Amino acid sequence: MRVLAAMTVAREYEALYVWGAQTGGARRLNVPESTITAIRENHSRGLPPRRADRRRSRASCCASIAVDDATFKALVARFGNDALIQLTGAIGYYSMLCMTVNACELEAARAPRC
Repeated sequence: MRVLAAMTVAREYEALYVWGAQTGGARRLNVPESTITAIRENHSRGLPPRRADRRRSRASCCASIAVDDATFKALVARFGNDALIQLTGAIGYYSMLCMTVNACELEAARAPRC
């Protein structure tokens, strides 16, 4: 779940360095290429319903500071409190990392600005 959260956040922030690092990890964990493609292309086509729900919830959290009550209740029902807290923490961590990477213009083939 963490690698998919990281990939979704990296996609939302267009943080190429984080995206590259996380997709390599996803492939080592045997995440289907269709899932990686769906996140990269910012859609849910071809994803199993559970993965599609997670992708949408991560993208929603990245797009706004808060989620509405109905979305929150649906996420708790789907994942449970502990998993939702872990997911939210991972989204926060990777958001901060992506902002830092982008501020420093860190890319795999370039020396960082910072």
